[in-house]
Amino acid sequence: MHYLPPPLLFFLLCSRAEAGKIIGGTECKPHSRPYMAHLEIVTSQNNLISCGGFLIRRNFVLTAAHCAGRSIMVTLGAHNITKKEDT
Repeated sequence: MHYLPPPLLFFLLCSRAEAGKIIGGTECKPHSRPYMAHLEIVTSQNNLISCGGFLIRRNFVLTAAHCAGRSIMVTLGAHNITKKEDT
C-alpha cells in the first residue's frame, strides 16, 4: 500500500482547470504534424480511453504500453480531436 502525505494528496485532488495545458507551449499550425496519432481504444471492459502516439511506419503507430484494447481507431494529423475535421 502506498501512502501520500496530506499536503501532496490535497495538491493532487485540488488541481486547477488549466492543469492539462502545456506550460509555456504554443499552438502549432493546424495539420502541420501529420505523424501525430490520436487513438480511441475500447478496452476489454468496454471502457473508452484515449491515447497519443506517433506514426513511425505506414502501418505502425508507436504508443504507450498501457494503450491496449480490443478495438483501436487511429486518427492521424488531427489538430483538434473534439471537432470533426479533415486530416
